Amino acid sequence: MTTTLTFKCPSCGAKLPQVEAQQIATQVVRRTCRRCKERWQLVVQPLVIKDGVRIDKATFAFMGCSLGHITPGRAKEIKE
Repeated sequence: MTTTLTFKCPSCGAKLPQVEAQQIATQVVRRTCRRCKERWQLVVQPLVIKDGVRIDKATFAFMGCSLGHITPGRAKEIKE
């Protein structure tokens, strides 16, 4: 049984591409928001897995934007 985790972009709230859940290991993955094009590094740690319920913790770090932005949250202000 494969479990996937879904997180939202901290800037615009859109769903980021899914992360495959690990049972024990901490993962470091990079995801690009489909809406605002900002890149995020997620550190995903499983905290509790008990009786079919899992709780994971994700820490976000801003990695830049493919539109040339320097700070997070500015992609929606750009007019092309």
